[in-house]
Amino acid sequence: MSGTTSLGTATLNSSGVATLTPTLIKGANYNIDAVYGGDSFHGSSTSQTITVAGVAYGFTVTVTPSTVTIPELQSSTVTVALTSIANFTDAIALSCASLPAAVSCQFASVSLNLPAGGTVSTQLTIDTDNTQSGATTATNRRAASARVALAELILPFSLAFGWLFWRLRRPNARLLAMALILTLAAWVAAGCGASLIAVTAPPGNYVIEVTGTGATTR
Repeated sequence: MSGTTSLGTATLNSSGVATLTPTLIKGANYNIDAVYGGDSFHGSSTSQTITVAGVAYGFTVTVTPSTVTIPELQSSTVTVALTSIANFTDAIALSCASLPAAVSCQFASVSLNLPAGGTVSTQLTIDTDNTQSGATTATNRRAASARVALAELILPFSLAFGWLFWRLRRPNARLLAMALILTLAAWVAAGCGASLIAVTAPPGNYVIEVTGTGATTR
């Protein structure tokens, strides 16, 4: 027995010995007594109490809801809860793993102080487009795609400029060429660079893992 809770029963063998291996929760504390209920020849008996002291060892991470459907270019917010097991306590840092390209993971609080035996929670926003502001972000963007797209966009203008420069091989054509160069550079710097960085996640099914790491424990 542990207090008023039965941990199991065992039968005496021919030597008068009963052996029981109870199922105990890791990290919990128990005050265990061996109790004999008695029979027609023997009275009941209770042993001295044995204390089993557990050591707090961890926590659980729960995401609610565990599955979300996010339209393209949109975001969705879920709740991440940490629950202490057997009085475990620590400061837990949160992060996302296995993020697909162009998807960002943003916690309202990236570090939570988990009290012994308690539960704490925060909000997690999963964004399939631009990074949200006001939160810490883990993201995976395909910057190479943006560079390729930029090169593809400039190429037609380069060809057109080369043809025009060849056709107008006169002294005043230099002024026209310089004006075209400045116009093209200003256009690329003002609008092209910002618009091509944004890369959206292609439709599909993805698994994102939420992990927690203790400051003083693992």
